[in-house]
Amino acid sequence: MKNHPTPLTTRSALCLFSLAFGLLPACTAEISNGTAFDAGAGSDASAVVVDANANDLADGATFEADAMAVETATISHSMGALADDTNVNCRLNDPQETHLDTRHFRVFTAESAIGGSRIIEAILPIELAQAPEGMQPATIKFHKLTGSILSGSFVELSSTPFIVPNQVLGEVRVPLNFDVALGDAIVVEVSIPDGQEERSLRMGYNLQPQTGPSYIASNGCGQAQPVDVASLDDPNNPGQTLSANSWLISLVVER
Repeated sequence: MKNHPTPLTTRSALCLFSLAFGLLPACTAEISNGTAFDAGAGSDASAVVVDANANDLADGATFEADAMAVETATISHSMGALADDTNVNCRLNDPQETHLDTRHFRVFTAESAIGGSRIIEAILPIELAQAPEGMQPATIKFHKLTGSILSGSFVELSSTPFIVPNQVLGEVRVPLNFDVALGDAIVVEVSIPDGQEERSLRMGYNLQPQTGPSYIASNGCGQAQPVDVASLDDPNNPGQTLSANSWLISLVVER
């Protein structure tokens, strides 16, 4: 039997930061076995471009114009594909594993290729989405960041609701039309409300390296402000922090 740390909150509802399908005591952080990597709390790393119509486009590089004078690229901090049983979220410890409010964050610094571009789509891998009505709501937000996400401030610039259909190991693509000013640091947030009527929604994660930290917050699990996933206590290794699971999100941009 696993030993688990002190609960994150004294909320009467049983809740936990959990990875996938394990049923654990309330309000604990669980990590499944996997390769760990360094991801300092509060660090702001630039994104990498994982796909583009410009040859060998790297983070911070200039775009090359195509015949239509429109350049597109897909930008992400993540590497590798969606992996099962790697999700981190806040949920009830009930048979339906109903999720509580959970917010996932990524930071794209002023030096990243996102600056001066128009975001036209977000690609969101989904580990599991299950709702009695066949779909459930979520929201993607963009914030202008001043300082660090852990100690600075950010102002909401855009908010777009979207629907997540029931699925397993799939994805949702959200059309967007949002301009990022050159030199701005941007926080991307996907917000999931409390699951009502036995809803379960787990955003896609994996155990591959990432070029910037993944952040998470949940009032239901007693963590109102964003925290680096890598800094959560690892219940399997007392005195150590959680291995850094990587939240998967890609942004399609054009200039």
